[in-house]
Amino acid sequence: MNIFKNFNFEKVRGILLDLDGTVYEYDSCHKNGLLALYKGFSVVHSIPYDLFCGLYSDAQKAVKERTNGQGASHSRLLYIQHMLEQTLRRTDVETVLTLEEIYWSAFMDEMKLKEGVSEFLAECEKRGVIVCIITDLTTAIQFRKIGRLGLSASIDFVVTSEEAGVEKPSPLIFSYAIEKMGLQKEDVIMIGDDSKKDIDGARNINIRAVKVT
Repeated sequence: MNIFKNFNFEKVRGILLDLDGTVYEYDSCHKNGLLALYKGFSVVHSIPYDLFCGLYSDAQKAVKERTNGQGASHSRLLYIQHMLEQTLRRTDVETVLTLEEIYWSAFMDEMKLKEGVSEFLAECEKRGVIVCIITDLTTAIQFRKIGRLGLSASIDFVVTSEEAGVEKPSPLIFSYAIEKMGLQKEDVIMIGDDSKKDIDGARNINIRAVKVT
């Protein structure tokens, strides 16, 4: 069942809406970005794709261990910096910036809204329901995604883990979002694709939640 096409608005004054994987398909976008990154990285250091993916995975793990629970733990900029430092044994600032842009440009070229999202947001506006995107990752990148998807005029607030200082499923990020919206827990519903972060995170502090499948 498409949640966005069959949503029950009864007693709902606000929507907490996850971004990645919920309103668009994340995996195909990441795959496209990673392939573009590999091609750009190969200009600096040519290695087989499987070894490149291993290097990326190692960089991701290292960054996440250092920045656990922060928006920076998802930073492609930091992943790429780590990868290049492991390869070149120095920080090549310009190349890091170039490769990050290559990744995100290819990622966002693949983005498109899931079926029913536009209509759902239009119905929220019609009913006066406040919509807050609540998302992990860095603010600048999430803002770019929102703009690329054409959602800027359809939402009221955004809360990122970088801004909140914690990631889902921390209750603090949910409470902060509700505070921004000027609502109470019983007024809102969380919509997301991640059982632990989105659904359990919301329900753990008595916020209703529905999962996008």
